Amino acid sequence: MGERSEKPSRRVTVSDVARLSGVSRATVSYVLNDAPNQTIPPATRQRVREAAAELGYTRSAAAVALRRGHSNIVLIVKDAALSGYITEPFIAAISERLRDAGHTPLTTDYTSDEALVALAGELGLFGVLSLAAVGAEVGPALEKSGVRRQYHSFGSRGEQTVDDERRPWEEEIGRAQVAHLSESGPMRMVYALPHPGSPRTTIARARARGAMGEYRRRTGEEMAAVVVGRERAEAREQIALLRSDAGEPRRLGVCCFDDVVAASVLAAALDSGIGVPDALSVIGVDDTPFAALMSPALSTVRVDSVLSGRRVAERFLGVDLDGGDAPAIEIVARATTAQVAAPPARRS
Repeated sequence: MGERSEKPSRRVTVSDVARLSGVSRATVSYVLNDAPNQTIPPATRQRVREAAAELGYTRSAAAVALRRGHSNIVLIVKDAALSGYITEPFIAAISERLRDAGHTPLTTDYTSDEALVALAGELGLFGVLSLAAVGAEVGPALEKSGVRRQYHSFGSRGEQTVDDERRPWEEEIGRAQVAHLSESGPMRMVYALPHPGSPRTTIARARARGAMGEYRRRTGEEMAAVVVGRERAEAREQIALLRSDAGEPRRLGVCCFDDVVAASVLAAALDSGIGVPDALSVIGVDDTPFAALMSPALSTVRVDSVLSGRRVAERFLGVDLDGGDAPAIEIVARATTAQVAAPPARRS
């Protein structure tokens, strides 16, 4: 090779590698980009690679993107509903699977269809993996801007609002809650929603829809929904009303949107002297760290967020899931849904 020199203090260029290896800039470019149909001797290829390694040369991502017309960036678009204990590992699993496939994941929050399309055009994205409901015009607009692959987990809104979007995997969680409560005996059930300002209201409605449908299927009755306040006094009043509606001695089962809502229900029951699970059975969702520490310990639905995230990424990548698209959920049965012994028969 040519004369050795100190690494330049500026960014190393193709010209620097060409000078050190004693070949043309075109040859360096062919070697470092693995250009096809080039008859370059193996010894020359080796010399170029050694020079690049010695100088610390790295290819410019912008230049690579310019040559092939797009970057390797996949934009992961979150909506406001994606918050809480399981979101971070869910997004991390998506990102890890995309990196394994050679992509660079970039996460952003959804603000508007227009902002998403504009951002895609500025970044020269390879793909968009949307976890937010977008308008029907977004897909064609992204394709026109050069995005090569898209996956929209909720499809497109069309004329619907975000709240109208179907989330079948969330509905399955609600169905699982009702099925579990039913195992401990007949009871009237209600669905406990989070406070109106919660960013997860869309998800809560989907879970409630699944629970209500399953309850109707099993009993022929309609399941009521109640918004559980964050203040203990407000929660006590709501639970007292629900208990009076249930009618004694019928038990009340509460399917809670998540473990935080379930904590409010249990606090209200404790303040009101309502026995759990004798008079009130409660099940949450998320299996948060505090669920097992409550008194009594909270039954909940555990969501395998890592597996769910990988499945979403693989749908984007076009990987055949081979029937593995079922919700990755598991019931964690604890004391709040324990079987209650039937009272002894009364003697005549």
